[in-house]
Amino acid sequence: MAIHKVYHGTPYDSGKAMIEGGKSAVRIRAITKKKLFDGVTFDNGRRQFGNPGSLGFGFYTFLEDPNAARRFAEKFSKETIVFEIDANFNEDTTLRLDCDPEDISRFTKFLNDQSFAKDIKYLEKKYKNGPFQKSLDGALVELYCILSKEGRIANFQVVCSSTTSNIGLSVLNSSIPNGIEACIKDKAVIISDEFRIVHEDEESSE
Repeated sequence: MAIHKVYHGTPYDSGKAMIEGGKSAVRIRAITKKKLFDGVTFDNGRRQFGNPGSLGFGFYTFLEDPNAARRFAEKFSKETIVFEIDANFNEDTTLRLDCDPEDISRFTKFLNDQSFAKDIKYLEKKYKNGPFQKSLDGALVELYCILSKEGRIANFQVVCSSTTSNIGLSVLNSSIPNGIEACIKDKAVIISDEFRIVHEDEESSE
């Protein structure tokens, strides 16, 4: 087990609930293979394909880097807030696609396993990788996590991967990683009941 500080950046208005609710305000959808393939049901009952992000559904943070979280939030609003959160990453339940050769190798084998080819082709029709949002990647990671849990191989609570997000880079076409995203899929890993504010724009605090 390892305790990490992770950082969540968000437009100020979206972060108001987290100021008051902390961990209890974090909402993580329970995703099954059927929901991933057929559509995700949202609160209002509409059935549609949701956006799984680049690492699947979950609560997105940046590992040990508050500035990356701030720059990410600034893509959506001039008024932003960044929270610091303590999280417990268990080696057996954390998928490290950023630094663990075994995890990377197993995931690559999954993508090339012919027994999953039909499922992967189906997802390729439903989700696409855009220039900024890699929804197909996220759907594939989500499928891998679901199948690992169903097969009792692993119950991944966190997925980590290097990111090349365009967050304040002067070289816009660079593919050099500029942060590590940590997608939390189970609130149980969050230790902090309350989130600490480490950045708050002056406009937001007026």
